[in-house]
Amino acid sequence: MASTKLHTLNSDILCEILLSCSTLSDLYCLIRTHPNIYTVFHTRRRQVLRSVYRTQHQNSALCGKTWQDRIDQDSVDAFFKGLNNRCKNAIDHVALREALWHQHYQPYVPSSERAIKSASSLLKWYEKAGLQQEAFQFASKTLKAILRKPSSTSLETQEFVRLVARIYGLENRTRELIRATEATLKRLPHGSLKHIFWIKCLVGIYRAANNATYSEPLLTLLRDNWDSYSTSTKGPATEDAKYLARELLTEYTSHDHSDDAAAALAICRTVRDATTPGSPEHIAWSRQMIRLHRKTGNVDGVVHVMEEALRPLQHASKFYRIWTEELAREYETTGRPHDAIAVWESAWAAIAATLARHPNQNEWRFDGKGAALILVKLYRRYGRDGDAVALEARCNELGIVLS
Repeated sequence: MASTKLHTLNSDILCEILLSCSTLSDLYCLIRTHPNIYTVFHTRRRQVLRSVYRTQHQNSALCGKTWQDRIDQDSVDAFFKGLNNRCKNAIDHVALREALWHQHYQPYVPSSERAIKSASSLLKWYEKAGLQQEAFQFASKTLKAILRKPSSTSLETQEFVRLVARIYGLENRTRELIRATEATLKRLPHGSLKHIFWIKCLVGIYRAANNATYSEPLLTLLRDNWDSYSTSTKGPATEDAKYLARELLTEYTSHDHSDDAAAALAICRTVRDATTPGSPEHIAWSRQMIRLHRKTGNVDGVVHVMEEALRPLQHASKFYRIWTEELAREYETTGRPHDAIAVWESAWAAIAATLARHPNQNEWRFDGKGAALILVKLYRRYGRDGDAVALEARCNELGIVLS
């Protein structure tokens, strides 16, 4: 009887032989034996790799009661991390991740952050492999599992929802995703950690759509929740309320909502007034108010906010010099030079008093020199040469050399 060489077998038989390999190493050795065998593998590589890798883990997982016991997750993570550097074939990444997904990850969505992270990785590789239909089906099925029990508030879940939003957008089914997420949001207790988390997810879905059609629904979502969160017992100073305020301002400033400028300013003022005067946060919200006033051409509003921001600042504050300069410049620009001089006179008086008590503190000497130079220039610019000479004499008494 004539012998039959392995590589001469038909493709179906060769495929079964490839599927019978117990490890990836065995498979690798086999496909290197002949080009015909590799050709059969290449035409069915996703199926073969998925099956062999699953078998490899089943053979190495013969004991333990839970999937965490049966599989060394750190080793799996290290394997996939190394695979990112070694393998550039997207189909291989898909196949190897699919091998463990259904049995070892899918049952633990959404309670396991590791499972959700694995879902995000698989979804990304579906896209890279050009498997758009598989990507949508996987995204849809996994998202339904998450929405049925929206217990996770992890960054991994938020990242997965962002990826799903892109997939749904490619399929022109963003509205379907929005409806499902809104339905989930309505079931959650208002003000809870889960509630604000899914608000953030829904905002991400609207933004991922990048469609002007969703601008108004997004504004409505943010306004309604801002109103309720800012007037709750915790008030507008909470991180959740401030998040909604920032997102509302982003919408107001990035789209044509000029009619809402007053509402945007009201939100800024509400949050700012709930912060500690003179604090970095208070300063940041003041800056936002100034930008909004400048956008609407309200010069008086700009000056008023600057005055409010400077008033609570101590002279030793790192913000004091900056706000003094900006307010004085704004006074000059708007034709109020005497007010600009008064601002610097106040600063100089405080610095001079401190220097009189602590003449050897270089930091105050530096600040004093800077304030004096600006004030001397202002005096001379507006015809107050006598005051300029007197100030120069005072600087000499304090040991400040103006040059």
